[in-house]
Formats: sequence, structure tokens, C-alpha cells
Amino acid sequence: MTQINSPANGKPSKKSGSKNKFILLGVIIIAVIAGLFYWNQHKKAGSEEITIGISPPFAKPLQVAAEEAKKQEIHIKLVEFSDWNTPNITLNHGDIDANYFQHQPFLSNALKETDFKLKPIATGVATHVGLYSKKYDSLAAVPENARVVIPNDPVNQGRALLLLQQAKLITLKDPNNHLSNLQDITSNPKNFKFIEVEG
Repeated sequence: MTQINSPANGKPSKKSGSKNKFILLGVIIIAVIAGLFYWNQHKKAGSEEITIGISPPFAKPLQVAAEEAKKQEIHIKLVEFSDWNTPNITLNHGDIDANYFQHQPFLSNALKETDFKLKPIATGVATHVGLYSKKYDSLAAVPENARVVIPNDPVNQGRALLLLQQAKLITLKDPNNHLSNLQDITSNPKNFKFIEVEG
């Protein structure tokens, strides 16, 4: 699940038809609830706008949420980030009030690697990792020695490897470790060649 996060000091610092509507409704409800909470905090401080950092996959549904919040006189400004590090850095510096872009393993790893003072305040929805190809239309069709691109950051590399394991294409030392990396692959039957890239 993606989370809306805030600074730990309490100041404000995120398939088809019916399923998409359900996900959108969930995002709207969470964003509005978080907005209501922080609106009260900001109102006391004299601020009239809540700034939330987001990533592109959440832009459209959160814009809908922001418009719904505006009807209740809650003013939300969405700031879109194109990478996975800046939203937490910006939030920790206090330049935004909250962010909505990461799941718990990503936040836990960020807190472990930095001195950020962030905490989750609400849970929303997350985008799914997928397997994509321009050449092959099934997992069975992927040949031996195929090149497979995966993210190079610890958490998203872990997500990608867990997905490949779920598809029974590789086996990992710990099948539940969100921080698995290439060295944790114990079985690679098709001898995939992994290429690490920036997220």
C-alpha cells in the first residue's frame, strides 16, 4: 500500500472498470481524510494550503481528490516529482507538508539509510509492478539468456525480484524479503542476464 507520510514532529509533511473506480474512490477517501486532518493543523497555524508531493502514477486520481477536498474548503496543492528520492528529501526539509508515493518497505529503507524524521499517517493504494516485453507475449516464450531490466535501488529491485519469483522464473534465498538483491537469487533456470537501471 502507498502511504501518505509526514514529518515525525507532527507538522504536516499519498483493471478494469469497477476495480479502477474502487481504487480511485479509495484514493479520494484517503486523501480527503488526510486533507481534513492537516487542514485543521494548518488552520491553527494560519496556513490556507496543504502541499502534497506525489509521483506521476497518482497524479490524475489525486487531482480528483484535491478537487473534492476543495468543495469542503480544503485547499490542496499537488507537487509532482519524477524520481523516488526527492519527495522524502523535500518533505524532510519541510518544503512540502506530506507526500504520497511510497509503500512501507520503501519508507522503512529510507529511514534506515538517512536521518529523516518521517512517519506514515494514512494508507492508500499502490501501483503494481509488471512484467513487460515487446517481443514475447507469454512467460513461457521468454528464452534462455534473455536480458531482463530491473531497478537498481534496493526496495524496487526487491519488488522486481519478488515478482519474478512469483512468476516462477527465479528462486530467492528468502521468498519474503522485500530487500532481496541479485546476490539473493538461488535459482535462475533460464539464466537470465539482469541489467540494473535507474528507476
